Amino acid sequence: MIDTIELEPLKFYEKLRETSLDHVIGLLGYSYKNREPITARLRKSPEDFYVKEVISDEFTQRYSSNNGNYFLYMLEKKELTTFESIIRLSKILKIHIRDINYLGLKDKNAVTEQYITIKANKKELPERFETDRIKFRLVGKYTKALSKDYLEGNFFRIILRDVSDSNALNKIERFKELISRHGFANFYGYQRFGTTRPVNHKVGLHLLREEYEYAVKTLIGIPGIEESTKVEAKIKYLENGNIEVMSNINLGEYEKRIVKYLCNNKQDYKGAIMKLHPSLIRLFIEAFSCYVFNLVVSEMIRESGIEGIVGLNEEEFFIVPLSKHFAQVEAVAKINEKLKKTKNLKNEIKERRAALAIATPGYLTEQLITKETKKIIDLFKVDTSMFFIKEKPEASYPGQYRTIISYVKEFYFNELSSNVISLTFFLPRGSFATVLLRELVNQETT
Repeated sequence: MIDTIELEPLKFYEKLRETSLDHVIGLLGYSYKNREPITARLRKSPEDFYVKEVISDEFTQRYSSNNGNYFLYMLEKKELTTFESIIRLSKILKIHIRDINYLGLKDKNAVTEQYITIKANKKELPERFETDRIKFRLVGKYTKALSKDYLEGNFFRIILRDVSDSNALNKIERFKELISRHGFANFYGYQRFGTTRPVNHKVGLHLLREEYEYAVKTLIGIPGIEESTKVEAKIKYLENGNIEVMSNINLGEYEKRIVKYLCNNKQDYKGAIMKLHPSLIRLFIEAFSCYVFNLVVSEMIRESGIEGIVGLNEEEFFIVPLSKHFAQVEAVAKINEKLKKTKNLKNEIKERRAALAIATPGYLTEQLITKETKKIIDLFKVDTSMFFIKEKPEASYPGQYRTIISYVKEFYFNELSSNVISLTFFLPRGSFATVLLRELVNQETT
């Protein structure tokens, strides 16, 4: 699969149609060798996948006053990405996009509730607002913007339909026992890469290597699940490079911006990319780092699943404290002999007060990444210094520490009818429900 995302865009699209989504985004294994999946349909409608952010009581209490120029809202969206929602809000409220803060990217094909803050100097904002896909209501005001430190995690309610396994409930019970005991591989999930059009990491790779033509053609030219006229126009563009064919179809906001720029500035692909918002450019670059992390963890669990991770070379790991909700606390220590002697690491991990982590590639992690990570980015002809974007420093990605295993809280299931089962659970911030569900469900449709 490493060769696949390096392909020129048209060949990548052709390969994409015959390759599983898991392989495209680096999910090459499962947490357990004795996996017993059930067959069911996920997301028959957006309402079947509900997500709500959970932030600390301390944070919401701070926002209970009416003082300050940061407005805290609960944003409910449906069939939109978080980024699409933020763009819409900025237009509706006539607020610059940089003044809107959010804590995480939420699924598009879902009903999601998440917190946002809007900085509004000398401007009153509505207490509530509603469109066909967006609702938001005011929670309070404060003197500071949202901080990820206060995000505990996310609550999920999932409906599995068309369950075709008579032994499904027993399998789910055994699955619950496994994840309660050992957790699951903390892969980055599908939405980080693009669920119906998994190209974010490919765009990121081309940006890092300054292959701007490939980056642009991948970003605007590779079709997703769209009407036939759009698919035909995009394939024509990939085949002949004529940007004019893209100007006659309905496009998203950033696609329109790129097409308009290229129509007036032929083949200035770098200029077109630099017209994008820095946070969007960073999203692509970070997606490539996430892809590398997925490949590294896939290799770790290849032989014996996550239970074998404790037997790997601990010298390449970091230890990360966990909150009571199993979320990473931003304090990290390198595992070495001195640390092993002063701390009972195995007990800390067993009691879930700490977890093993590795560094993801970024411009600050050159000396921190594992040998396997270094080997993989070398194959892509990428080094960590490339994650710093000189032309747009705010789009640069420093890298981070991420736990290899994640844990679930409050996992419950219930049979609603003969072939419909509901699941509810809580995951710490940064972990993906789609990754957990992948371990349990063989999907009839994506």
